[in-house]
Amino acid sequence: MLLNPALIQSLALDSQTLSMPEPISLEKPPYNEDWMQNLIHDNPRLVPAGEVEACFSNLVPILREFPLPSGYLDNFYITPDGYPVLVEVKLWKNQEARRKVVAQILEYAKDFSGLKYDDINSEIRKQIKDRKWGANPLHEIVSGYAANPLDETLFVDRVSRNLREGRFLLLIVGDGIREEMAGLAQ
Repeated sequence: MLLNPALIQSLALDSQTLSMPEPISLEKPPYNEDWMQNLIHDNPRLVPAGEVEACFSNLVPILREFPLPSGYLDNFYITPDGYPVLVEVKLWKNQEARRKVVAQILEYAKDFSGLKYDDINSEIRKQIKDRKWGANPLHEIVSGYAANPLDETLFVDRVSRNLREGRFLLLIVGDGIREEMAGLAQ
């Protein structure tokens, strides 16, 4: 089956316009990794975490560029049930989109598992200074997104246990997947 995507500019019947998207070059895309990080942070439904495992559905975006000893994690999400999701963004044209990115995300996971719950709250306070935070910024963010977030005590305990046990999802998100990368991931 051949699909032809189309862009509809307006949903109002009297002002609809239709256009066909033009293909872009993966070698010289009109965007960069920062743009893609912002895109998935602002639109967490684009990250198919729930397809990997159901407990990772309903991602809540927490921070971008989370500092760790081994580098900066591109995107950090958490589920309303307290499951962390770590995302590294790589463009197809980036040569690191091959084997190095797998080692990179594993290093981030190692570093992240050494964090305490309060370390995450401290980083939220550092990065999001324009908001007046209560005692638990992470739970405040999740409560603002989720229809039914966990009780605060249960949430803190679950996140802390998941950090300690290294129970979180690692994802590499890109604009294209190199064939050798797919084989390496399997």
